[in-house]
Amino acid sequence: MMIFAQLGLGLLANLVSSGANRSNNEAAQRQLQQTLNETNQAAMRDVFGPQQNPVGLEDEAPPFPNDAADRLNQKQQTNADQRQTFLQETKSELEEFKTGFFEDHHLETEKSPDGKERVALNQETGRPTVQAGKENPEQKVARESFERTGKETLKQEQTTQRETLVRDEKQQLTTFLQNHKPDLGNPAVQSELQKMIMLSHKKALALSRKQEEEDLKFDLYSSEQVAHADGKIAKLRQMEERHAAEEDSSPEAGELLNHQQDLAELLRQKREEAKQVALEESFLRGKPRFETLSGDNEVDLATVLPPYLSNALYNMGIYSV
Repeated sequence: MMIFAQLGLGLLANLVSSGANRSNNEAAQRQLQQTLNETNQAAMRDVFGPQQNPVGLEDEAPPFPNDAADRLNQKQQTNADQRQTFLQETKSELEEFKTGFFEDHHLETEKSPDGKERVALNQETGRPTVQAGKENPEQKVARESFERTGKETLKQEQTTQRETLVRDEKQQLTTFLQNHKPDLGNPAVQSELQKMIMLSHKKALALSRKQEEEDLKFDLYSSEQVAHADGKIAKLRQMEERHAAEEDSSPEAGELLNHQQDLAELLRQKREEAKQVALEESFLRGKPRFETLSGDNEVDLATVLPPYLSNALYNMGIYSV
């Protein structure tokens, strides 16, 4: 299982808007640290109640492994730079191929209502028709105009796809949380929630990769160019998987995961202690504090979910502290 999803680093909105990129820059790392701190503080505050001082629990909490986080961040950034360099080299190669291609090919054009040349589209495929013969200046202007317009349309379509994915995934998770509000402390429910978050991450990654390939191959007009692009994309995906495996299995990722597990266990123990105290107090002064887990009252997710789940929901804009 990916350490990034467990730590809430795979921000859904960022992933689908920035491409298939697992790197987290310094600002994102600071955000993670702040999120962990805020979520943990909220959990401690709600476990002990507003009238009690949770300093003791803060002292018990394991310190966040800043050095490990910094080293992992550097490793991710180095890998991301390598992938970006490879992608830019691929784009340059394809541009050179395209330049050579139009030395002896051109796209079929037609007169537009204003008398200018424009690319003629095949009625069945909706794509331009490639013809033999060097591209002349008018045909080049028509092609470049067609490509600019097409890329802008594609960009708008991709933006809509990303926004739809984010909206739908957030809605599904929010509905799940509402439907299972009384049982969010149940490990089985938490396991299902984790599966949903991981599935959202996978959907976002799949969409990001699909759009990256669309961008790369949009203005390729020969099977040779497309085959070359496909080969490069396959190598890029292999590089991504290799980098992901290296990052997930790194000692730094292990330290971060251990920290989250230790923190989750500490909070679980404190919740249990607080529940016992609440039950004992209920005989003296009414209903225990933890009855807020049922009924229509609001539930602070930090008090019932492991930190890695509440952090993931926080980063997806579903939960706030």
